[in-house]
Amino acid sequence: MALGYDEFLKVASENGFDYFNNSWVSLGRQSTFDKATFIRFTHWEGLKGTMAIGCHNETGGYVGMCPYETAVLRESDTPDGAVLIIKGRAEESRYLEEIYKTLAPEY
Repeated sequence: MALGYDEFLKVASENGFDYFNNSWVSLGRQSTFDKATFIRFTHWEGLKGTMAIGCHNETGGYVGMCPYETAVLRESDTPDGAVLIIKGRAEESRYLEEIYKTLAPEY
């Protein structure tokens, strides 16, 4: 998890999101992409997507592509507020949802 103050669109692009053919997509390895989802919680709104990343075993050998969930959120009450980046393996999605719901900006 990371917190920053750059522009939302810049942070979204740097973390694998793009606006393509009139919708948001998440970009992965080997030219893969998938539809991104707009999400909104009490104090945050932004994009959530699953990217394909390269996975390696414990000895460092490549084992193929794995899903990796990323969310880039911005404060919903101000256009130039904080930007929050949350990343994690797809099988941990339920834990990421709990994190989203507990975060509240300090004003």
